[in-house]
Amino acid sequence: MLVGACHMTLNRGKKSVVLDLKKEDDLEAMRQLTASADVFITNVREKALARLNMGYEQVKALHEGIVYVHCAGFGSAGRYRDLPAYDDVIQATTGAATSASCSTRIRLPLT
Repeated sequence: MLVGACHMTLNRGKKSVVLDLKKEDDLEAMRQLTASADVFITNVREKALARLNMGYEQVKALHEGIVYVHCAGFGSAGRYRDLPAYDDVIQATTGAATSASCSTRIRLPLT
């Protein structure tokens, strides 16, 4: 798995794994990892978690004392709660994308 320098800096000392949760073997591996984890953090929509049997109650059954954190892009209530949300979508929706630009950059003409 290739990762960028920023990712490597922010995640030093962490282990990474790539799983396709639509594959039963990978989903089982996820359940095994979850059963031995202290914290479960997800940004997957609640409906998708329910389809995967990885909602709060199912994860709690794997590990009674686990800390379950669900980060929903548009919150857990309201009309947008079921919409997919990724970093670019949230930045565009909130206007944060404009604050990330740098107007002092040297602009070069295209030739």
